[in-house]
Amino acid sequence: MLDDKSSILVPYDGTELSLKALEKAEEIGQKFNCKIIILYVIDDRCVYPVEIQKFVTRIQDLDNLKEQFVNIIREAVVSMLKERADKLKGNGLNVDFIIRIGSPGDEIVAVAAENDADMIVMGTSGALRRHPAKRGLGSVSRWVSEMANCQVALIR
Repeated sequence: MLDDKSSILVPYDGTELSLKALEKAEEIGQKFNCKIIILYVIDDRCVYPVEIQKFVTRIQDLDNLKEQFVNIIREAVVSMLKERADKLKGNGLNVDFIIRIGSPGDEIVAVAAENDADMIVMGTSGALRRHPAKRGLGSVSRWVSEMANCQVALIR
């Protein structure tokens, strides 16, 4: 049962479904006076796959590019999450945000465990922004629902 000592983790990436998940977490948080933790994961695997490293002759250049990519994204993410957190705080909620770098599914599960989250509220799939008519679970939401050690609410 959730109470004022509980926390809800919300993976948020700015998509429609992540906004719906945040709104649902806000509703739950207000009802039970829970802390809301908003998480953004910068997926640094998209710069280059690990498997290609042995074929890259200018790996230092690629690593520098990856660092620049992460820094540019982090700057934007801080602004986005601060805006969302301030809105929720304005509605009387205790809110914090976290930015992590890595594989989204793994980082969501890890942050939930590290923060003793009582619940994760997340969208069913980030891919729906590309295929709005598509239904079902995305790979990240499926992974989190199977691996998390707390309740997981998937929002469509």
